[in-house]
Amino acid sequence: SCSIDVNYSEFEEEFQAKAAVVKMAKKSSDAGEGEIQMANIIDHKRAHNLGIKLRMVSVPQHMLSEALGKSKGDDIVSLPTLMALQELLPQSEELEKLTSWEGSMDALNATEKFMLTLSGVPMVSARIEALIFKHSFEAHFDDVLLCAETVLNACQELKSSKKLSILLSTILSHGNYMNGGTARGNALGFKLDTLPKLTDLKTADGKSNLLRYIMKIVEAKQPEVLSFLDEIGSVPAASRVLPHVMSA
Repeated sequence: SCSIDVNYSEFEEEFQAKAAVVKMAKKSSDAGEGEIQMANIIDHKRAHNLGIKLRMVSVPQHMLSEALGKSKGDDIVSLPTLMALQELLPQSEELEKLTSWEGSMDALNATEKFMLTLSGVPMVSARIEALIFKHSFEAHFDDVLLCAETVLNACQELKSSKKLSILLSTILSHGNYMNGGTARGNALGFKLDTLPKLTDLKTADGKSNLLRYIMKIVEAKQPEVLSFLDEIGSVPAASRVLPHVMSA
């Protein structure tokens, strides 16, 4: 025969395998000859979001690192920039990957390079927090001062309100009468958390309660007392001040 017998099954198997190798090689070199394959250390979605934050940072990196390093960047770095920097701090796993990267720096995208530079500043997270506090201190101080003044005004109004004093005295008198003959019968005062409980004590017919009865007595004898709210105008605003604000 003028031709050699060919084992087409073996031929197909041999070249299919080679074709797969070529295909994989092509896939791994998608970056193209002379191009650098990007490291992609930061998750794509997070990298995109951080890229938006990075565009908010207009201060040159060398000035930024110097300002943060000296913790005197409040005149160079604005509060919005500091807030963006706080979000640009790498997470522990990201930092480990970035600092252990041994490939070309060109393989890191702009966000990754910035995060690596930022993490090179000693105690960078604490320094950023300190500068944020320094930037916002005056505004926070003014807010706390306003809250303090509101609470103090409310306290003064409560102490000086004659109408409220008459109302509370009336409540105390009824309470002492009801507790006559007991250790609580001659009380000089009562706790404020007693007031909501006045509705719990019902009249004999169950149709009313102690609070309504006292209001009826006051309205009949000294109706002007019921306008006591006019004398404590700061109290509603003071009641909205959170306790931790006053203890700051």
